[in-house]
Amino acid sequence: MQDVLIDASPQAQTSLKDMTTMTIKGVLNYQACDDKVCFTPQMVPLTWTVSLRQLDRERAQP
Repeated sequence: MQDVLIDASPQAQTSLKDMTTMTIKGVLNYQACDDKVCFTPQMVPLTWTVSLRQLDRERAQP
């Protein structure tokens, strides 16, 4: 699990104002083992595309 936070500063809002999605890339590193053998470590690239919305300034004050 990894938290992802988007900067809510006025400068970041200006940079993000025309964006409707953001792509987050990462890598999952793992090694499968059982009681007799450990297999070669693996790396799996991962990508998530998330939708962006404007901040709700009425309910969440900066």
